[in-house]
Amino acid sequence: MKRLTKEWLKKENACCSGYRYFLKLKTNDLKVVFDSLIKDNELQDTNWLISRKLNKKDKIRYAIYAAKKVLDNFELKHPDDDRPRKAIEAAEKCIKSNTEKNRLAAYSAADSAHSAAYSAARSAAYSAALIDILNYGIELLYNKAVK
Repeated sequence: MKRLTKEWLKKENACCSGYRYFLKLKTNDLKVVFDSLIKDNELQDTNWLISRKLNKKDKIRYAIYAAKKVLDNFELKHPDDDRPRKAIEAAEKCIKSNTEKNRLAAYSAADSAHSAAYSAARSAAYSAALIDILNYGIELLYNKAVK
């Protein structure tokens, strides 16, 4: 069973409201914390926690999954902007072969796609997909996701 502690939250610079939320739960069982956060619609805090608990390779998988969930919506609005698609492809290449060249290409593509994808991240399609994205991140933490 994975645990969450006050010390870890402090070390990771958790926000005050997130820290207080954790104290109010009176549990250190990470799965219970995730279930409570999602039930209480604390989705930003859920994402924050997932992204800090995942290992480096699973963070990339999580980002790829999230980006793919909103890619169609982005491309409908911006059909000539292929930066997010290129970032996804670069990240997938990095997962398969974690060379310095592939990492640099993935970081560069991610930087380029970040601003391009921001509008998609605020779309209704993203909001609808967010719970699915968060659940995928949780599955990665518990090694249940297909890798």
